[in-house]
Amino acid sequence: MPIRLNLLREHQEAEEARRRDPVKRAVLGGVVIVICMLGWAMVLQFKAIRSNAEYSGIQGHAQAIEKMHKQVLENKRLAAEAEDHLIALQRLTTNRFLWGNALQGLQHLLADTEGISITRVRGEQVFSQQAESKAKSPKEGVARPATATERIVITVDARDASTQPGDQVAKLKASLATPLVPKGAPAITNQVALLNISAPQTDKEGSGASFVTFTLQSTYAERVRQ
Repeated sequence: MPIRLNLLREHQEAEEARRRDPVKRAVLGGVVIVICMLGWAMVLQFKAIRSNAEYSGIQGHAQAIEKMHKQVLENKRLAAEAEDHLIALQRLTTNRFLWGNALQGLQHLLADTEGISITRVRGEQVFSQQAESKAKSPKEGVARPATATERIVITVDARDASTQPGDQVAKLKASLATPLVPKGAPAITNQVALLNISAPQTDKEGSGASFVTFTLQSTYAERVRQ
């Protein structure tokens, strides 16, 4: 029987042993794991980039919505302010003091008072403005809006040349205490004061009749307007 000799057997066995070396397998496995980790990291990086892009888009959309919301609130505030102004103007239109009506009332009053003649009528209408007061904190309550206080004064210089000079002064004073407004208009209270009255005098340049001069001042109740 022939004998076969393998002169490369030892070399082959050594090569096979090297292939079966656990350290080499571990290194190979580590390389594979590193490659997989790098691939996974690249996938995560791609997802992160895409998520950042989506977040930037959502953030821009949210900022646009916030800007629109602020604009809506500002428009709502301006609309409410305009409505308040319209209500105030409507209230002023319906409740304002009309000098024409007051002078007309004075004219009819003089027609019913014998011997009285007006030498001068002076009207004064003053508005004292008070600035808006804002509350520093919610605990202090609601802020006080800006107001204007209306003050009306009518001063009448007149002459009483009736049969008994001076007798018609008290009658005219009592009549002026009634507000000089037409019928159906809002009532306005006032106070009348006799500022001065002279001694009886004689009209030397006219008819020679006796008369007295006097001054009445009618002060209307103050009205606060917003």
